[in-house]
Order: sequence, then C-alpha cells, then structure tokens
Amino acid sequence: MAQDPEEGAIRFLKQIIRLGPAQIDREHFLRSELAKRGIEPAQIQRAVDTDVLQANIPRAVLDDIARTCIDEETRRSSTASFATSFGGFAVMLVSVPGDLIQYYVHAFRIMQKLAYLNGWPALVTSKTDITDETVSQFAILLGTMLGTKGSQHVLRSYLTQTAATDIGERAAQRVVTGALGTGVVKQTLRKVGVNLSLRTATRTLAKAVPVLGGIVTGALTYSSLRSQAKRLDAALRDTIESMTVSEKDIEIMTEQLGREPRGVLAVAYRTPDGQPAVVKTAPRLEDGTPFPTLYYLTDPRLTAEASRLEVAQVMKRMEARLAESEELQAEYRAAHEHYLAQRNAIEDLGTDFSGGGMPDRVKCLHVLIAYALAEGPGRVRFGDEAVALAAEHAGLRGTAIPEDWPTLDELGLSLADAGEELA
Repeated sequence: MAQDPEEGAIRFLKQIIRLGPAQIDREHFLRSELAKRGIEPAQIQRAVDTDVLQANIPRAVLDDIARTCIDEETRRSSTASFATSFGGFAVMLVSVPGDLIQYYVHAFRIMQKLAYLNGWPALVTSKTDITDETVSQFAILLGTMLGTKGSQHVLRSYLTQTAATDIGERAAQRVVTGALGTGVVKQTLRKVGVNLSLRTATRTLAKAVPVLGGIVTGALTYSSLRSQAKRLDAALRDTIESMTVSEKDIEIMTEQLGREPRGVLAVAYRTPDGQPAVVKTAPRLEDGTPFPTLYYLTDPRLTAEASRLEVAQVMKRMEARLAESEELQAEYRAAHEHYLAQRNAIEDLGTDFSGGGMPDRVKCLHVLIAYALAEGPGRVRFGDEAVALAAEHAGLRGTAIPEDWPTLDELGLSLADAGEELA
C-alpha cells in the first residue's frame, strides 16, 4: 500500500528536525547575534529569558540580523560544502537525495532564526521529544515560506494565541495541538509528502550516510530558498507589527465602539485595509470585572454583517445542523475547549463558559466571527461559515475580510444550506 503523503511528510520532517545541523540553539543564537551589534548584556539576558520583543530590541537590529541570516543560509545551501560544513554526517532515509536534505536543513535553520527574532520560544533542542506538535509549528512556518493558501492566517493564529501569555516552551507547543488536523498544515504536509514521493522511493530505513553537496535542483534552488525566506521574514514582521496596539488603534477602536476599549492585550485581527477589527482582551478587566470574551469584534462593517446574519436566522440553521451531525458536535466542542485553553493560559476565571453558545448552541455570531478571524480558518467551523457569508453578501473580501478566506463552495456549503434567508 502506498504511503499517505502527509504521514510520509511527518516522518521525514521529524527526522530532519532531529539532525544536529538543522537545530539552532536559541540562547546561543540570540547572545551571539545581539552581542555583535552592541546590545547591552542586561538587555541580551532579558531577550533570552523572555523574548526579543519584551526586551525591546530595536527593530532595525532584528531586521539586520534577519538579512544576515538569510544571506548566510541561502549562500550555504548553494555550495558543495554541505557535509563538510556540518561535520560530514547526517542521519536520514537512505533513499532521500542529498540536495533534498540540504534544502530542508537550511530551510529549518532559517525558520528557527527568523522565529526567534520575532519572539518565539525555543522550537527544538537536542533534548526535545519531537512530537506532532513540534512538526505542526515547523509546518506553520514552512507553509508560509511555500506560500500555502491561508498559511498567514495560521501563522497569525499561533502568534495571537501566544500574545501577552506567559505560557512557556512546552505550553507553546500545546497551543498548536490539533494543528495537524487544520487545513493549512495538512496542505503543507501534503506538499512536502508529494515532493518527497516524487523524488524518492519512500522507505523508512534510517542509516548514517554521507550527504554529498551540490546545487539544489528543481524547485529547491538558491533563488527559491532565498525568496521563500524573505516571504517568511516579511510575514513574521508584518504579523507582529499588525498585532501591536498603537495609540492610533485605540482611537480607531474607540470610534468603532463608541467607547474606549477595555482590557486590550493585542490586535488579534487587522483587516486587509489596515483597520483593527478584533481585539484580544484580558479575561479580567482593570477593575477586576471578569470578561470571558477573549476575542471581541470591533469593526462596524463586520458587526453589521454579524447582526444581519443573526436576523436572517443563520444561527437557527446552524443549530439544526449541529443537532444532526456528530462530526459537527465534535468540532464545535474542540473549538470550545481550545477557546477556554487560550483564555485560561492568560488567567483562569474558574468557569467553563466560553462564548457564542459553544459547545452546544449557536447564540452569537459576533463572537464566532471574531474567533474565526483571530485564529484563522479551520478552528471554528460556524465562524468560518459566517465570515464566508459576510464576504459573499457584503463584498467585504479584500477590504474587511482576507482575500483568500475560504469561499462557501470551498467549505462545502450553499446559501440554502447555511440558512441564508437573503439567498
């Protein structure tokens, strides 16, 4: 029986990650690069203990390190000295061509370096147990490099989930538990698996073999790795910048809401035309009031569509489908549990109430739309559908809604199935 491309990709990527040359020691990397650029030892220590963003490392310094890393890794990938430069060994599937290993090793080195320059915790160490969650995190980054549709939604989802949250390294892996089941990660794994099966006779006999250097062939070229690295660098930087709450954002949200927003932790979703649209809020407000709504919808274009869809009885039809489908029930409960886990990672309110009616009812599309936009497609099915309906009806795709948000057809849904009274 032929090996499933996704399963083959997971096995392959796990072995790549286990290679010593593919691993970047986060602490050593940050200390070395920041010291070269004259950052004070106390500030470097804070970057190591927390991250470069909390340590207030200047963006210009981080950008300079990123450019240097991309240049260095892509240059190495195009030389014939791969084995020599990394100690002359690699443990890998015997049937995998050396240039394929070479490409992924350098791609993974780039991913880690760029991630650490944008506030990520350590992705892997020599002692790390390489789990599916580890692969998920790398797949998020790799999908962004490869331009997988929706990959930036998932990247933003990960960063949104970890923003303003003291979660630590292992918890950082847990926030993407289940990510292997999301569309984007599955697409990325399939790309890797199909590429691998085309290039190799997929076998799983691991053996120590010399890896002969050479120019990466086909799509795995110097220029492609360089452009892919730049794509990831831009996506990470833009995502971090878009999540940062500025005084202007507060002014805009105050105008949107008719009051000053409360408990703001981050902009969880910013529209394609640059407006803050979903805010990530603290579970407890400044005055001590519990506030269980983790993601709050602010953009009036989106709140108007949520209200219109509610009036059009969309929620009633969603609830009917929920009652009829065990698969939908399981997905909705998983979305509920994930919502609670993200909120509890900030502060546990001691309640299993999430929002939007989850996990048994559909009571508020404002909450579900905000949740879907904040975490990207694939997290909460009814939120995905509501966003797609809003894009379909109001012409908001590319302005208030991402251009590449899944369509109703891609979600396997018609207006009639959705209960859209205005169809």
